[in-house]
Amino acid sequence: MLHLNRTLLSLLAASLLLAAPGCLPREPEYPTLVERLADPKFDRIRVALDSADFIQELDGSFYFTILCPTNEAFDAWLASKGYASIAEVPKTLLINTLNYHFQLGKIRLQDYFTTYVTTPAPAFGKFPIVYQVNTKNGIVTFNQSAKIIEGDILADDGVLHRTDKMLELPTVMSLLEIDEDLSILVEAIDRAKLRTYLSGPGPLTLFAAPNDVFEQYFDDEPGIASLSDMNDDQVRALIEYHILDRNLRNEDLAGSSIPVEYTTANPSYKIQIENAGSVIFINDSIQVALMDLQCTNGVIHIVGDVLEYE
Repeated sequence: MLHLNRTLLSLLAASLLLAAPGCLPREPEYPTLVERLADPKFDRIRVALDSADFIQELDGSFYFTILCPTNEAFDAWLASKGYASIAEVPKTLLINTLNYHFQLGKIRLQDYFTTYVTTPAPAFGKFPIVYQVNTKNGIVTFNQSAKIIEGDILADDGVLHRTDKMLELPTVMSLLEIDEDLSILVEAIDRAKLRTYLSGPGPLTLFAAPNDVFEQYFDDEPGIASLSDMNDDQVRALIEYHILDRNLRNEDLAGSSIPVEYTTANPSYKIQIENAGSVIFINDSIQVALMDLQCTNGVIHIVGDVLEYE
């Protein structure tokens, strides 16, 4: 059984036009990833990779960037989960968490910019989970938590970056909280008492309006200057209109030029979604700006307007 998610890796490699290292110019002066991981400062991550049968998969078929928590960070993660050793971690959790620390390609510090990155960690067995990269103030941070403390440890078949924390697999709720541009939406979710639902098992889809979109909505709505001008029932109805009880991704809409109707989290209201080629529209006019931010329990799509129910 291949525990490094090669199915997703192959799909991601094809989409990114990444060839195997053997087909690209090599840098034979560097050790391999496996040789780099033999350094004692990688003890915990190496033992975890070996326990999950990853080491044997680092055979040069792909270039990899691996985020490697320090030994102390790995121990802190184990303690936070209530495990005394790596051997106690359930295999599925260990495999998925390790996959979440891999990225295809040789990504050096200078290559990072603020964005979302797809990993081979699978949601619902097949959809690639994302993490956020933030380069504010010249510090590379992942999910507003793990920082690179030693970067660009180059290998013949990739690169390692040491981080000060383990990355946690995100739910829809936890990924929203990571993004500062979604703080108004997070406040609305709390007002609507939907935090537990968006942290639950799913599946679900959330159409997420950034802060500037909410601010424009407040400017356009008479008598509503902020969330404080809406009562809890109004806020809940608004947010429920942005939620579907399914994991609806871009590929699910492929070839669907006719608007398709979907029931929202409030069964009284429906939305229509149309694939207009390179653009996805909701209710005829609202454009999806960024799609497929996959989490463990669902997917987030960033929209250019607040969806309004009638």
